[in-house]
Amino acid sequence: MKPSRSILHLRKLTKPSLLKRIQPQPKPRTMKSPPRKQLLTIPLPRSPPKQISPKNPTPSQPPRLTGAMMSTLGPNENREAGAMSLLAPGGKTPVYATALMGIATLCVAVFVHPLGHLVTLVGVLLLVLSTFLANFFRDPDRVIPRDEGVLVSSADGHVMFVVRERAIGRRPSKAETESGEMESDEHTGEWLAKALDAPLSFTTEQRWERVPAGEEGADDVWRIAVFMSPLDVHVNRAPLASTITHMEHRTGKGRQRGPFRPAFRKESEFNERVRTVFSANGKGGHRKGMDIEVTQISGALARTIVPWSQIGMDLRRGQRYGMIRLGSRVDTRAPAARFTPVVVGAEAKDEDFPKGEYVYAGKTILFSSSRSE
Repeated sequence: MKPSRSILHLRKLTKPSLLKRIQPQPKPRTMKSPPRKQLLTIPLPRSPPKQISPKNPTPSQPPRLTGAMMSTLGPNENREAGAMSLLAPGGKTPVYATALMGIATLCVAVFVHPLGHLVTLVGVLLLVLSTFLANFFRDPDRVIPRDEGVLVSSADGHVMFVVRERAIGRRPSKAETESGEMESDEHTGEWLAKALDAPLSFTTEQRWERVPAGEEGADDVWRIAVFMSPLDVHVNRAPLASTITHMEHRTGKGRQRGPFRPAFRKESEFNERVRTVFSANGKGGHRKGMDIEVTQISGALARTIVPWSQIGMDLRRGQRYGMIRLGSRVDTRAPAARFTPVVVGAEAKDEDFPKGEYVYAGKTILFSSSRSE
């Protein structure tokens, strides 16, 4: 008897090979990782994000001194804030322009044609001119003295003379000019033969004379004249921590510019000039309101005075306030009752300083206080 079809079909299904295919495959075992140890975290207070502003610069920006920060430096710590440019304002353009022109001219001489070394000579002369201009416009940083009650030099150069003077005249007012009471000078213009009621206020330009020995007075001043050669630094600095109260530009008689005498002569005091009055602000050991007069006098060569400050501006001791181009001179007048000069002039004919003591603007002390304020 033959088996039925259903029995045969069942046998096929029960074969071991077929059963292996039909049976579900077990899932692969996965290794369980050990539980991680939980670390104890302490929440820290979050600070608000920093705002980018001049008071809080980014790390890539150098910090700048604000007015409040400058006041904490004190009158004697007058280092300029930020990086020093090495060149005075107005000097970068001529220095860089002549240097680039010189380099370009030498490149033409090397790669194109020297034209009998004429192009090479022009390039070398341009580079020499650029070097001279860089030396003239140089503006080095200075460490300002910390001494109390002193006045520093406003210019670099040799001291021409140190003299005690008194006022004997002044510039007339408009009403006095119309009244005809003034005296007229061929080179210096009109003068009134009367000093100011308060000569030490320096409210206008005055005429001065040397004080003979034994005739000293309470309103006398000491004047120190500093001659600046074309090779000296020509940037001028404030003699004390102060506020500018007066600035006066004189070009000579009438509308004429001049006269222009060599700056190393005493007669050059009536060249084109800018007279600036610094009123002490009470810092640095000086009485508030005390006035110091500084006169920038142009020479016979360049005849250019460049003021960088204006009336009402506050300055620190040794701060830059202007410059004179090429050979020139700077006179400083201070009350003789309050100050004593501490430098030697050429007129003294000292063996150690035959040309006068050399002084540095903002660094060398010209006057020391003769009494406590």
